[in-house]
Parts: sequence; structure tokens; C-alpha cells
Amino acid sequence: DPTDDDTDEIKNIVLDVAGNYYENLQQGIQNNIDSNRDASEEDQQGARDEFIKQEAEAFAGLLNIATKPEEVTDEQIVQSVDAVLQSTVCLETVTQTVSNNDSLVEMVQDATEGMNANQKAEIKNKLNEALEENPEMEEHYNTLAELFGITLGGK
Repeated sequence: DPTDDDTDEIKNIVLDVAGNYYENLQQGIQNNIDSNRDASEEDQQGARDEFIKQEAEAFAGLLNIATKPEEVTDEQIVQSVDAVLQSTVCLETVTQTVSNNDSLVEMVQDATEGMNANQKAEIKNKLNEALEENPEMEEHYNTLAELFGITLGGK
């Protein structure tokens, strides 16, 4: 059974993630508003709703991996990584949180240790594709890869 220490650790991580996520989400919403400034009000609302929905899905997937690793399937992990790669807010949040919490890395690595090789390869491919498209985000992608014990690129 997980000890109380583990439970406290998870709570701290979740609070840390949620705090970073909230700050990043506010910034992301503002950026979304700025970039859709010339759109109709309806389109602006649609873009904002879509942005928030995408971010929320990515965030929910991440929290599941961190807090209930034994219930998460390999496929859900792959989908979660995919969602995070498509989300700026979650990606930044992951990077910040990982920098602040070694135990988060351990938890996710424990959760994904038994992951089948095909799915791990799938995650690696998604990360490498994202890296090719957005080389300026390399640090974020490497941090995400680190969570799964994956090394990006040809290294």
C-alpha cells in the first residue's frame, strides 16, 4: 500500500502542477485572445473554448498518469503525451513541474516501466516529430521524454 508520505507527495505534486497550470493557462488564454483579436466575437469564443478544452484534456490525462498509474493503459499514456504535445500550457506546466519534482519523474517512470515497447516507440516518434516541427521547444520535449525514460533525436 502507498504510505501517507506517498499520498502527501502526490498531493504536493498535484498542487504544484495545478498552480503552474493555472498560471500558464491564464497566459495561454490571453495569448489566444490576442491572436484572435480580429476574429468575430463568436469565433473568438469558439477558439477560446477549443483551447481550454484541449488543455483540460491534456491536463486530465497527465494527472491520471501521475496519480493513478496502475489504472492507466499504455494507450491512454500515448494519447496523453499526444495531447500534451498539442498543448502549449500543459507542455510548459510539465516542464516546470518536472524541474521542481524529482519524485514526479520517478512516479511516471514507475508507471510506464512495464509499458510495451511499441507504445514507447510511438511516444518517442511523436516527440521526435514535434521536435522537428518546433526545434525551439526542444527543452520541453526533452523534459517530457525524460518522464518516460526516452532520449530524443539521434543521441
